[in-house]
Amino acid sequence: MQNPRGKHANEIISPYLQKKALEFITEHSKNQVKKLKAENIELK
Repeated sequence: MQNPRGKHANEIISPYLQKKALEFITEHSKNQVKKLKAENIELK
């Protein structure tokens, strides 16, 4: 992720925040997949 504007435009945002955002998105995706699989089993 990069800053879109301002004096720090095109500079990388904190690597720590990038890592945390990626972890959040990954975990959220995994949880959604588990929920959908459970729902599919219930519907069968």
